Formats: sequence, C-alpha cells, structure tokens
Amino acid sequence: MEDQQIIALYFSRDDEAIKETDSKYGKLCYSVGDGILQRIE
Repeated sequence: MEDQQIIALYFSRDDEAIKETDSKYGKLCYSVGDGILQRIE
C-alpha cells in the first residue's frame, strides 16, 4: 500500500492504518530503535 493511502486511513480513523504501517515500516522501526537503544524492548 502506498504512503498516501496509509495517511488517508489515519485521517479516516481506520484501525487498518496501524496494520498497514506495521507491515510496511515495522522492521525498519525496530531496527532503528534497536540501533539507538541497543535493546529490543
């Protein structure tokens, strides 16, 4: 799903937005967080 479509889901307050964000950016967010904090939590 494209970013603009995900943003539209957020604006329409659709819970699917969180799922789509996680599927597209979840691994990246965990990787960045792990690199900064050096902890998986």
